[in-house]
Amino acid sequence: TLGVSAAALTFAVLKNSHVTSALVADVSVQKMIATMVPFAALSQAYCPIATISDGVCIGLGSFSQLPTIMLGSFFTTAVGLSLVASQGLGVVGVWACMNVFLSSRIAGHSILSKKLRKYLKL
Repeated sequence: TLGVSAAALTFAVLKNSHVTSALVADVSVQKMIATMVPFAALSQAYCPIATISDGVCIGLGSFSQLPTIMLGSFFTTAVGLSLVASQGLGVVGVWACMNVFLSSRIAGHSILSKKLRKYLKL
């Protein structure tokens, strides 16, 4: 719930044009910030889940699948970043790929982490 709260707060604060104009005067940068807000908010929710999943697996002694999860997340993100570069999507595309990295880690744990699923009773 902390991640979701942080996501909602990030979204509410950064979507406010008064806040972005107080942060930076350049209108083009303000527009870029407005475009990135959904990705920043999502990462606020995904990051703690991914990090806690890694830590719980290590704590449960079931860290053998972590390299597989990280490699899968890395390659998924690498493909995304190559698309970002080829399409010229810039910083917004990089933020989107960060969310791909975090969500692919969560998906990897959901699929491969048997002890974590048992611990969470899923």
